[in-house]
Amino acid sequence: MRNANRKYAVPRDVVKERMEIFWVNLFRIRQFILLVFGYDPLLLNFDQSPFHHNETGSQNQPTLAVRGSTVPVVEGNTDVKSRWTGNFTTQSRFPGRSGDPMPPAECMFKAEKDGIVDARLQAFLRSRGFPQWFTVTVGPRGSYREHDVIVFMERHLEPWGTGRDWRIMLCDDYSAHKTKNVWNLCWSRGYIRMVHGGGCTPVGQTPDTDLNQHVRRDYGKKESQVLREKMRSGQVVPKLSHEECMLLMFEVLSDPALHQQASEGYKKVGQSIDLHGKEDDMVCREAGAFWNEETTDKFPSMRPKINVELAAVADEVESGGITWCQRDVMRLITPYPARRKVDRILENLGDDFYHDDVHCLTNGDDDTADAEGDQEEIDPSSDENCGDDEPAEHVPAAVAGEGVEKAEGAEIEKSAPLSANQADAVHKVKATIATLEGTLEGLRAIGSVRGVQCIEMELGRERRKSRALVKESPAVADAFLRLRRAEDQDRLTNKRMTDQHRARKRDAETALSDRRAAVAELRETKRKIQELESICASKHAIRSFTLEALGEGWANSGGAKARKNRCEVLDRLARIRAGLSAGQKNDFPWFKEAWDKEMAKQHGATWASVFSKWIQNVMNDERSNAFSTFVYTETCRVFHGTAALHVPGV
Repeated sequence: MRNANRKYAVPRDVVKERMEIFWVNLFRIRQFILLVFGYDPLLLNFDQSPFHHNETGSQNQPTLAVRGSTVPVVEGNTDVKSRWTGNFTTQSRFPGRSGDPMPPAECMFKAEKDGIVDARLQAFLRSRGFPQWFTVTVGPRGSYREHDVIVFMERHLEPWGTGRDWRIMLCDDYSAHKTKNVWNLCWSRGYIRMVHGGGCTPVGQTPDTDLNQHVRRDYGKKESQVLREKMRSGQVVPKLSHEECMLLMFEVLSDPALHQQASEGYKKVGQSIDLHGKEDDMVCREAGAFWNEETTDKFPSMRPKINVELAAVADEVESGGITWCQRDVMRLITPYPARRKVDRILENLGDDFYHDDVHCLTNGDDDTADAEGDQEEIDPSSDENCGDDEPAEHVPAAVAGEGVEKAEGAEIEKSAPLSANQADAVHKVKATIATLEGTLEGLRAIGSVRGVQCIEMELGRERRKSRALVKESPAVADAFLRLRRAEDQDRLTNKRMTDQHRARKRDAETALSDRRAAVAELRETKRKIQELESICASKHAIRSFTLEALGEGWANSGGAKARKNRCEVLDRLARIRAGLSAGQKNDFPWFKEAWDKEMAKQHGATWASVFSKWIQNVMNDERSNAFSTFVYTETCRVFHGTAALHVPGV
């Protein structure tokens, strides 16, 4: 038995659809900024992650003990469940130099606004001289609402000023992140807010994939040391105070290597890679699987689709169809299509839902999923959300023109030649990957789980080698790009042949299904003909019933034999006279038995003559539903006071 290493919040096809839309939106905005201003924008992503006053106990971390012994763990039950929130940020470029500020971070504890706890924490923050990038706040439920998100951004988003560049702010599909107020605040400070698709954060959000798991691990180590020291000092059930949680988190987040590693994650999830494909091999993990997977019949992977979108944006900018204003920027951001069934689940989870368990990635990385809701997205086509449509006043025309020249020059730049050693290395890596992938399919076909696991590990190492080669030399990146284009052409050819084979197979299956349907229809027609023939035979096979045969003159109306003859008369009328409703047909066996019994009691020895007179009147009636009307009238007359249970059929 093994633990799951991935928890999906929505079906995989929905994750794939939303990841593709997000990549297209992001590359459009990056291309737009590059063409207008001449630089690739900085990407930032903030995300909330749950922590507890006893985080190691909440995560059920192992404890060092003697093998085979009972391990008693003393922990405060309320401390394990008492949650506070860490709001962390990653950025795509982090130099990590000494003295540089770290990405913004904030701790939120559960307390009333402007209360005693809030005042104490703010005083502690000022007295200890915490830097501006690290703040603390409180909330009535210890989780972020729209007001808290806006306050966080007002504290940490750099104000717009002369010489400031435009940036992209990413966030997850949480209702408090997607409001119009958050968009307006980001735009006023030179940030373009973009939202990940619901359920996609464990795959494509860098705080989840490359930061939170490392922060949680380092924080747990430091917390364990503090708890052990408290127990040595005599505290039986130790716990961390708010201030101690702040200090430990500040120590963890002050490590530049932590944020440097998180910044590299932007390439691994395909967000900060080269616009034109030289770093596509850097996209890995689950994001790499979605990136390289076929998108539509036209595009074998995301790269051809991205290239089409980049060309479309470039054409629009060159023709003047779009200019740098809020309306046109929002036009480039395609909203996610509604998936009511899965989005309703995310919405019902509420604003306070978190995955406390760490989501382990296939390469050993962990991440945590944040609260994800479903609220209306700002409609790019809505006039009231677009604000001023004039070009931004703080964008100098010279800068915009220079950006276009740089972008055009980048297209004609020639790549460096590939050396013999580099060519051999590229060929070896590609050949090894292709061989391992072929072996992997064979092992999966025979069900060799252990073999598949080993080959996947080796395949991961070879892919890391290819990413290292791309980092070392631009020429290697160009070589890989040409190989990918050739592979795309082969995939398109193979796909066309496969589609033709599937079309022929589908046509054959359609013909067989049509044949089966025709045979079934023929059988049904034969059955109906037989029924009609039976009805016609019954109509012409006339049988005479004398009054003595129907029970005339007998005190018990002729007994069982005469009752059988009277029921046969009723059955013949039911077959030859169309008009009995579906309900009358279901109740007819009961009706004829119960009605005949009741009439025999009332009329006695004269019942046969009365019965014959009534039946003769029904047969003389020219209406097609004469017998149905007779049955209905007699049911109402005879059984009007009878209680009965009506049960539907199967």
